[in-house]
Amino acid sequence: MRRFGFSPGGFFRGLFCVLGVVAVAVSVAAFLPALREEDLAVEFLFSGQVWRFAEPKWWYGLALLPLLVFFSLGSLSGFSRLQKLVSLGVRSLFLIALLIALSRPSVREESRALCQVHLIDASASVDDEALGQALGESRELFQQQSGSSDIISQRAFVFGADVVEFDWQTDSTPASQMELSPQALRARLDPSQTNLQAALELTQSIRRPDCQTQLVVFSDGIETVGHASSFLSSYREKNSEAPLQDRLFDAPQVLTRALQSSEALDLAVIDFQVPENLRVGEPFFVHVRVRSNQGSRGQLRLLRNGALESESHLRDLEFTEGEQEEEFRVVIPEAGLSTLVAEVLPEGADRFAENNRFEIVTEVAGPPRVLVMTSEPSASQPLAAILAAQRFDVD
Repeated sequence: MRRFGFSPGGFFRGLFCVLGVVAVAVSVAAFLPALREEDLAVEFLFSGQVWRFAEPKWWYGLALLPLLVFFSLGSLSGFSRLQKLVSLGVRSLFLIALLIALSRPSVREESRALCQVHLIDASASVDDEALGQALGESRELFQQQSGSSDIISQRAFVFGADVVEFDWQTDSTPASQMELSPQALRARLDPSQTNLQAALELTQSIRRPDCQTQLVVFSDGIETVGHASSFLSSYREKNSEAPLQDRLFDAPQVLTRALQSSEALDLAVIDFQVPENLRVGEPFFVHVRVRSNQGSRGQLRLLRNGALESESHLRDLEFTEGEQEEEFRVVIPEAGLSTLVAEVLPEGADRFAENNRFEIVTEVAGPPRVLVMTSEPSASQPLAAILAAQRFDVD
């Protein structure tokens, strides 16, 4: 008769095996639904730093520790107690380190450092005196804050239709100061339009990860291209919705310095909308948007191929400061390419007459063509007349 004895070592190994199987089953049951989640990030504050684990679902792998202990006890049977403890500790630390690495840890430390960027409006709507004052204030700010510990970078740009960078520090000699006069800066760019949105987009492309961007904008607030406010709003919205590990930069701080725009009249056609898929003889409507920097009187006319085709296409208008839109009804009698021009004619002198016209070339499709075939030509004449009355091209 065979006797069966009780072995404490075998009991504990069996217990670890059972616990390991249960832990693995529980972790797998929890891990699979977690794979379908888009964002299970864990964040906490420790020692003034934000610690974040982008994929903490890998922590379920800690359930493998009981299995690791079970198999290690079996494979380390020839080791002493101390050697077993050291080996188990090293293997456990390796598993824990691997799981932490897979969970994508990151640390973010709050910083008060600023990267300051000056954006100076050099478009035609700002007169030379106002632009000179803006340049002087910008240079004074550079000199005052150059030694500040909070500001680690300073850059300056002038913008109109495009954006040009200049440097107060390197352009500090008397000869260089002549190149930084309002006239010289306007010569570096196209002053016919004001595109603050392009300047803001440029500053976002040169951001630094070690500082908060601070924008100092010198402008009269008259935009002819783009929309700066909508750009900033969309940027803040996208930035707030992005995961923290992708949110490397906060939305910039924006400080504004108002410039007085030129007192001279500036009328401009800033938008001209013509529908697509035009056909001969079919009426359609075009929309013209005009901007004025002050109240004035003038005319708005619509030309086709250089000619005024209707008295309704010439209007005497009272322009108010800001933007206004006018609608014109148009009928084009022939197929092919047509050039439509919306033009504003102020009563007095216009500071920048080049932006008074907006030209669009559009293609007008001809009428549908119908081929009528019959053995008796005289019998097809009534049908041909009906089709022609319906603006069909009959052959």
